[in-house]
Amino acid sequence: MRIRNTRKFPAAAAVALLLTAGLTGTASAAPTPEPMSAALGPCWTPSTSPNDWAFGAHHANDTWFRSGPYANCSGYYKPGPGWVDYACRHINDVGNLWYYTDWGWVYSANVTFPYGAPSNYCS
Repeated sequence: MRIRNTRKFPAAAAVALLLTAGLTGTASAAPTPEPMSAALGPCWTPSTSPNDWAFGAHHANDTWFRSGPYANCSGYYKPGPGWVDYACRHINDVGNLWYYTDWGWVYSANVTFPYGAPSNYCS
C-alpha cells in the first residue's frame, strides 16, 4: 500500500493564493503612496498686518523655508537652529500644517512655539 503525501498540495495552494492575491487586490501590501500631483500646490504669500506678527518660533536644524505651504515650493535651506517671527498658520490641501514666518513658510514638524503658537489662519 502506498501512502500519498498530502502536505505538498496545501503548501502549493498557499503559495498560489499569495501570488494571485496581489493581482486581485485582496491582499494588503504596503500602502499606496499619495499621487505626486496631490502634493503639488500653489505657492503664495498671505496678507498680514503688523498686528499679526509675534516673536518666539524656534526652528530646528536642517530646516527649509519655502515660498508657499507645500514641499514643492521654492525655498532655501537653513542648517542651524534659530528663532523667527511668525504671523499665521495654514493647513494645505494635503492636510499638512504650515506656519508663515518672516523667513517664509515652514512645515510644522520643523518649528516649536515655547511661548504659544499662532491661532489665526492665513488668508
